[in-house]
Amino acid sequence: MISGYLIGDRALLARMGNVSSRVKAKVDEAVSRLGYMLQRKVQVDKLTGQVLRVRTDRLRGSISPSSGESASRFVFTSTSAIAYVGTKVPYGVAWERGISAHDIVPIRAKALRFEIGGEVVFSKRAHIPAQAARPFLQPTLYELRPVILRELGQALTDGTREAMRG
Repeated sequence: MISGYLIGDRALLARMGNVSSRVKAKVDEAVSRLGYMLQRKVQVDKLTGQVLRVRTDRLRGSISPSSGESASRFVFTSTSAIAYVGTKVPYGVAWERGISAHDIVPIRAKALRFEIGGEVVFSKRAHIPAQAARPFLQPTLYELRPVILRELGQALTDGTREAMRG
């Protein structure tokens, strides 16, 4: 029988155990920074007249995690780091994905009631024409893809180097 051992194995194992926590901290930091970068780019480069005109600032404001209408948030667990950037404003989805033509009909009433040019109108149905998509989230994520990959790679490298130094 042949047996062997590694000199300094305890020190190596201690360093290796330190790698995951250092790498995790660096990745969490990078994901947080990248999430805010994506959020700002959507607000400044897409929702300030470049893709959609600002009318009420509701959609642009809803991208911020502090907004009640935001779907943006950060989720950090022991095994993952996720930055969500999005909105809960209903028409945000319509702009991002587009809508197909459809009719609206009354459910609990005999007619729909709405105003056109200040005049009240009643109708048994309203036709909503198709609306082409004018995406602002997906293209921004695609534009930042090289930066995201570079920064996450750098976070992994930096975390590993720090941990191995001691």
